[in-house]
Formats: sequence, structure tokens, C-alpha cells
Amino acid sequence: MSQIIALLDKIKVESSSKDKQTSGVILGGEWIEFSKTKIRKCLIAAHLTRKVVATAVKEKAEIIITIYPPSFTQTDSNEIPPTKMELLQRLVQNKIAVYSLGESWLLSEQGGFDYFLRMLDFDYRHKMKIDFIDDLHNKRTAVCRYGERKNKIQLKDLVQLLYQYLECPFKYSGYNQSSIKGVVLFNEIINKDIICKIKENAKINAVIFGDIDYESLQSLQLNRISYIHLSRRILENALLGKIRRRLMEEISVDLPELKILKQEEFGTIFNGKI
Repeated sequence: MSQIIALLDKIKVESSSKDKQTSGVILGGEWIEFSKTKIRKCLIAAHLTRKVVATAVKEKAEIIITIYPPSFTQTDSNEIPPTKMELLQRLVQNKIAVYSLGESWLLSEQGGFDYFLRMLDFDYRHKMKIDFIDDLHNKRTAVCRYGERKNKIQLKDLVQLLYQYLECPFKYSGYNQSSIKGVVLFNEIINKDIICKIKENAKINAVIFGDIDYESLQSLQLNRISYIHLSRRILENALLGKIRRRLMEEISVDLPELKILKQEEFGTIFNGKI
């Protein structure tokens, strides 16, 4: 088995992710296992999009590493639509394997979000579940990662630290001069009741998130909660560096070329349609 696959499996196993059915080698495991040549080029991307596949073909990459697992069939049938079949055929014809860490890797222990929080010196981290009532009065649960620092930090200093790593603009807001010790990190916030629950938790001093709905953003502002709004594409792009860095650290001999394909536009995000 390729050294790349073995290390990706190790990264996945180190986390508490249980998403075994939709993670790991999605396509082309046999090509890698029985090939006599080593992997020379990898393409790392958050989602498997047309642009990602086209780039992999052009760059002659042997494997695409993604965070989110690709789905070639419709959710309610086993039939592969023509557009997705075309994408699958290009991968097969060019013998490009696909490996996915799985969406649950983001929120799992030692997963993507833990890496992000550790990057910002939040030493203590754990999964946090927030129960809320949705607009249809149903009980639901939002899952995030909680991070706590040994030493408090001002919001402006935390923002500057983020700028050093991300090197791209993002939005933030703070309403007082109190220091930040505990934060919660969300992929997205979809209901304003979540904000009310955050307000009630005295340990949480700020919120970092990818996407948010308008009412929840208003609730953050009305409750005067400090926040950093990155957008999901920025958050996901930051995690691609984690994958690349880990591969570079542990594969010292015959390290393949590792190319990151960042999402430059919101429209590049794969949401079930190709």
C-alpha cells in the first residue's frame, strides 16, 4: 500500500472520526495497491469539483485528497446522472484515485477543527453540543468544538494571529475590552436560538464560524458577543494546509509533489451538483 495512503489512514485513525463508510479510499485503491510505481503528485482540495478533476488531469496527479467525500449517485437512487458519470469516467480513464478524510473528521478529536484551534494556541479542546429549538419548534442539536487558552488574549490580537495564518480578509466584531479565554468553532450557525445558548454559557467569550444565517448574525450583534466570521471556504482552505504539512513532516523520503487547490470563489463549493 502506498505510503501516502498509509499516512492518510493514520491521520484519520488518530482522530475520533467514525465515518468509515464515507471516508478512506473512495476510488482507485486497487490501482495504488498493485501499482509498481510510487505516487508522484497529489492534489489536495476540500471538495471534488469539476475544476479539481480538470486540474488533476492537467497536472497528471495520481490521487486527489479531499475533506468531503464525493457522491456520484443521487441521494435517493443508485443511478449515476450523466454529469457525474462524465466526472467519474475522467477519473477512471486517467487512473486518478480519490481519498476522503470524511466530513466527521472536521469535528472529531484531533481532527480538522482541533488543528485550527491549536494553531491559535487554544490548548484545551473538546466537542460541545448545543441543544436548540428550530423555527418549526423541533428540538435539534448543533455540534461545535470548544477551545480554551491557558492565557487570555484580546480580540484584536487573536485577529492579528489569524491574519498571519490565513493571509486573506475576513469579518470580525467585538463589543467590549474583555479578554478571550474560551471560544466555540462552528462550520455554520443555522438558528438564532444557538446564539442564546452561547450567551448563557459563561465560559464562551467569542464565536468563530464559517457560515451563518442573517437572523443568527443579528442575534450575535444584539447580544454583543464577539465573533470572527471566516466563511466556510476560508475555514476549509486553512485546513488543507494541515493535511499538506502533516504529509510533508512524516514522508521524508521520496516525498511526492503536494499541490493545494484552494477555493477562490463561493461557487466552487460542491453541494451535490456538478
